[in-house]
Amino acid sequence: MPKSLLAAFSLLLLLGSITPAAAQKTPVAGTLTISGAGLTTTVFPPAELAKAPRLTVTANDRDGHPHRYEGIGVEYLLLKAGLSLDRHGDAIRKALLVTAADGYHATLGLGEAMTEIATQPLLLADRCDGLPLAVGTGPWQLIVPTDRKPTRWVRQVQTLRVVLVGD
Repeated sequence: MPKSLLAAFSLLLLLGSITPAAAQKTPVAGTLTISGAGLTTTVFPPAELAKAPRLTVTANDRDGHPHRYEGIGVEYLLLKAGLSLDRHGDAIRKALLVTAADGYHATLGLGEAMTEIATQPLLLADRCDGLPLAVGTGPWQLIVPTDRKPTRWVRQVQTLRVVLVGD
């Protein structure tokens, strides 16, 4: 290949790999993405989440102190994203992977998000004891009120992904 053609090709490759900052997809703070088995990827912007029905649950923090958390039920969000929560079908063979901005994640059985099965709803909270969540915790935190220790509580939630478990 002639040197001039090779140089032009190299330049095209280089230019193709450069993306203006404005064109890069960085999530808007408070945006939530739901994807996975049985649904189409759905992005919920903060304005849409602000219109969702609100729930309140009381749960103990890691020190055993009770707090009142307010937010959106995970079941509601999954249904809005098009997931069928059939308690006798594939929904029971699915898991929910919740991922935070820093990469921390927790996995729950999808049945835990179903109010028909679970004793308390899973909650994506944006308030605690009447106040917005702290910057390092919010804008969204997964609250699993039935857990004795909040190890599956995920701070700064960005994505919910449904995965099929088993063959």
